[in-house]
Amino acid sequence: MDQKISIRDELQEQAVIVFHPFGVYEGDSAEEFTIGRLDTSEYIVLESDALELMNKLNDGYTVGQVLEAYREYELTPEDVHDFIVHLAEANFVHRINGKLISETMAEPKFKKRKENRFVSRFFFNRAAWSFYALCLLGIFLLLYADPALRPKGADLFISESGVLSFLFILVGTWVVVFIHEFGHVFAARKVGLDGKINWGYRTVLLVIETDVSDIYSVPRRDRYAVYLGGLAWTCTAVFLMMAVQWLPLSELWMRIARFFVLLQMQTFVMQFLFFMKTDLYFAVANYFKSDFLNEKFTALMRDLLVLKIKNIKQTFREWDEQERKLVKAYTAYNIAGVLIAIYLFAVIDIPVILEYLDRSLNKMLEAPLFSLAYWDGIALGTLVLNPLVILIVYVIRDLIQARKAKQNVTWVQ
Repeated sequence: MDQKISIRDELQEQAVIVFHPFGVYEGDSAEEFTIGRLDTSEYIVLESDALELMNKLNDGYTVGQVLEAYREYELTPEDVHDFIVHLAEANFVHRINGKLISETMAEPKFKKRKENRFVSRFFFNRAAWSFYALCLLGIFLLLYADPALRPKGADLFISESGVLSFLFILVGTWVVVFIHEFGHVFAARKVGLDGKINWGYRTVLLVIETDVSDIYSVPRRDRYAVYLGGLAWTCTAVFLMMAVQWLPLSELWMRIARFFVLLQMQTFVMQFLFFMKTDLYFAVANYFKSDFLNEKFTALMRDLLVLKIKNIKQTFREWDEQERKLVKAYTAYNIAGVLIAIYLFAVIDIPVILEYLDRSLNKMLEAPLFSLAYWDGIALGTLVLNPLVILIVYVIRDLIQARKAKQNVTWVQ
């Protein structure tokens, strides 16, 4: 590993700072701005005075020249040094006095798109959002009015064959996931962002997610469509699949409709677990104007679980009144979300799991060895194990990448 550079030792009067390419975007107030690296989509928030100081350094001012320019504001060398170290910790500093602090990507990751007018007019205008809201209301009304429409564990199995069920569930899951994720993608295009669908995981669950890391480059009021676009499309699909069950369909098509309702209803189970940073979490955090709401809550809960009361009191003293109110409100949202998720898990997921186990074990234990029914049971068991294997692979990959990133740090304060 290269010898580490001490940033503070380099910050003499003649020190020249070179930043990575960055953009400046609207903040939460007239005095705040969001600063984003164009090559990695990393963001920080700076007040107008701090942005002015960063711009001077970016224009080639040495540390000494900056201090001279701000002499009337009584800016001290320590103030400037702390500011530059803060920018380095946020990975915005490329070089100091020609010495490498962090690499610049060869190609900019973030390229602002023009707003897609077709998407804006058709999918995410006021009339469209009113339609999505009516679909959500319609789901509740249909579930209340017709108990036959409520999802059941057996709805997951269109065929009696385990192999065919495996294939149906595999294909159906991809269809459901892409309906949801393309809602995010189209909403991102509406505000001029590139949305990319990737594998990921939340806590211990494998997920497919849309990468909209450049969302901080758009105003908060425009972020709601991106956060909630997936749920809007899911609600629409669930409502339509419920409504068609009132039509005179064949038994096969009725099974397919119930199958897709169950798969998409499972999406709602996880949404209320805010600590997993779901779509609803990001919408709530955006409303509270606190992009690190979950991190603050998690740190507080960690101390509470190990009874570090002194740490909790110290943390509350360090927070201002607004932060204390936010965390209290978020705690209430979290508790309510967990209760809702537990209820949905009990009425949707547990029946599915029990049906899985019943069908898989019965076929493996009762059918003759190597018979078709026996392999049907194996297929159902494989369906349960595959996501776990993929999850383990992705966790190991991320741990290796994190270790390499730690080894590649070339500077210290």
